Amino acid sequence: FENALGPAYLNLIETGLYSDLTIEVHGDLFYVHKCILTSRSEKFKCMCLSDTGSTAMKEKIENKMVVTNPMITSETFRAMLQWIYTGECEMSDNAGDVLPLLSLTDEYLLPDLQRVCEDQIIDYMDVHTATKILTDPNYVLPETSEKGVREAAKAIFLEEYDRLLEEEPEPVSYTHLRAHETVLDL
Repeated sequence: FENALGPAYLNLIETGLYSDLTIEVHGDLFYVHKCILTSRSEKFKCMCLSDTGSTAMKEKIENKMVVTNPMITSETFRAMLQWIYTGECEMSDNAGDVLPLLSLTDEYLLPDLQRVCEDQIIDYMDVHTATKILTDPNYVLPETSEKGVREAAKAIFLEEYDRLLEEEPEPVSYTHLRAHETVLDL
């Protein structure tokens, strides 16, 4: 017996049937349902159910939300919505591709998806992603994910450092030297 609830809820996102909130992400529109979003995310609850009057959030008044973060793609936002609606979402086997979704889990207060993203990142992290996590200021990890993901990145970086040097012989890139110094300092 297959549970039809997930596919039915996924159909709500795809069709926009009875939607009461429009979310725009870099020109793509998602027609979503406040009752589902607010039941799964404290951020959506604050945005959509705030008091009326002068303290009402723009999203409640206009029934529209615009995501402008350049690090978040429509595909990443769609994956988060899919998780909210169904408790499942497809994730890349490339750890670097999952990092923006991990960022969304923190912003939208989705601890269950955050744990799944952490596991996916740690399981599929390569030395290049580890280097980015350790050195790129654009990769801001949620505070609760910081320790586990960074520890995994340090371990992978140190294990693969010699191979990395073979791939990119002298001059060693500044990024890799900075990552090596970061790992040794921590």
